[in-house]
Amino acid sequence: MEQLVDFIKRNIQKTKLNGYGWSYTVDLKNSCISSEQYNLHSAVFSGEGTLQELIKVSVNYYITNAQQLQTRFKIFRGIENAIQHVWNFPSKYKICLDCCNLVKIEKECDQCIFYKTFQLEKGKKETCGICQEETFRTILPCKHYFHRACLLKMDPDNLKCPLCRHPMSEDMVLDLFETPDSDDEDYNATIISDDEDCC
Repeated sequence: MEQLVDFIKRNIQKTKLNGYGWSYTVDLKNSCISSEQYNLHSAVFSGEGTLQELIKVSVNYYITNAQQLQTRFKIFRGIENAIQHVWNFPSKYKICLDCCNLVKIEKECDQCIFYKTFQLEKGKKETCGICQEETFRTILPCKHYFHRACLLKMDPDNLKCPLCRHPMSEDMVLDLFETPDSDDEDYNATIISDDEDCC
């Protein structure tokens, strides 16, 4: 780790952030750091002080088969903790099939728990017409349910319901394929210190 930190220190890009800061970008495409649900694109480490002060990490990724670049932010104290976060990223997060937001492996999706609870309270159990797993959120005009992540694997040109071939409106296709909000709760999370478990 010490050798890696020295290498980063020699190669960081000096930038004008909110003052005099630095950044360092790692290309993660085709790397051994990977996930089946999303394709990691790059990680950007940035800060305004030394490598042992506050480090902001931006991990950029694509949902598998989707084109929109998305970002997750987190702040750590010290470059070592920031590097450990990137190394552990694929094993710590999953894609919510219903909304395509990134969530921690052990947690429910905050965006979709309302829809799931509503359907279960009503005694309704819907199944995705593509993967045949339970789904709670995306309903097409023809009243068929699908996971957003499953629909994103389809060609957006001339998109139709996979079950009944009912065409989707242009507005719905745009809404479906638009880039989700990249704001992230981790951005304002408690800063991880050197003596805490960083991941």
